[in-house]
Amino acid sequence: VAGHIGQNVGRIEWAGMSGDGEGGIVLDPGLVAGKYPLPSRKFDYLVGLVTHESIHRTQWSDLVWKKVDEACGDMKMKISDKIIFQKIVHTGEDIYVDHISEHSILGGYTLSARNLAIEMAKQGLKPVTSVDELMVLWWKSAFGEEVDSGPYEEPLAILDDLTRELVEVGRSGRGVTARCEFRSDLYLDIWEKVRDLISSWHVIDKMLLW
Repeated sequence: VAGHIGQNVGRIEWAGMSGDGEGGIVLDPGLVAGKYPLPSRKFDYLVGLVTHESIHRTQWSDLVWKKVDEACGDMKMKISDKIIFQKIVHTGEDIYVDHISEHSILGGYTLSARNLAIEMAKQGLKPVTSVDELMVLWWKSAFGEEVDSGPYEEPLAILDDLTRELVEVGRSGRGVTARCEFRSDLYLDIWEKVRDLISSWHVIDKMLLW
């Protein structure tokens, strides 16, 4: 499947293999532990996960990260804002690559992987208004699911506009480098629009993603 997507997706490895996963797509062996033959639902999830990660590589998501990280340094962004901004970039790139996958039958597999990832993300939420829950709502809304926006209505509307722009970039027919530049500019522009709305919100997972 990865070979069909492109030649620059890197190695596919199980965690613990000798290559240590550097530069490759690393999978949890627990995904295939248990009864054989592998149930179709598990296999669909596995294909969706590899598809999702492979398209991140063919669409050069790492280049987007490098560009926005350089911009963060120029803006002298404080660490709390950087954590929130990185959540936006991370979710935006996940949305972008899954919309790319929907150009083919592979979109059915990324749907399987995405549904499970969203359920896992929801389990980590707390009963407070948080940036983390906003990201989950945006992720769901980006693929046509109806969500109860509640206190998230204003920033979610802005992020939904970003979804439409990301989809347009994916369909633009421009070269991969140009698409990366467009996406990084979009994330920086959207940050200026939502920063004052969400920078004081609770953050559950405070890990820097890049």
